[in-house]
Amino acid sequence: MKPIASMEIAAARKPQEFVCTYYFKGRRYGLNILAESMKDASSHLRAIGTTGSVEGTLAATIPVAPDARFLQCAKLAIAILVGGKTA
Repeated sequence: MKPIASMEIAAARKPQEFVCTYYFKGRRYGLNILAESMKDASSHLRAIGTTGSVEGTLAATIPVAPDARFLQCAKLAIAILVGGKTA
């Protein structure tokens, strides 16, 4: 676990989205990784190979927008995830 001070410094930096590719059974695939640098992105990619796991399928993508539609989408998503009312 990182000390709190280094976590605060890391949080202050704005990560960039790096595009990564890999080959599997003769086909090329890609994924995006949020990292602070190209070197950091490479470290993340190596960590995926050694410690990564499949958690499941993506259930939904909720757009983030600073308007009322976002709040409606968020409430609906929470209701669906916890099995509550959607109205």
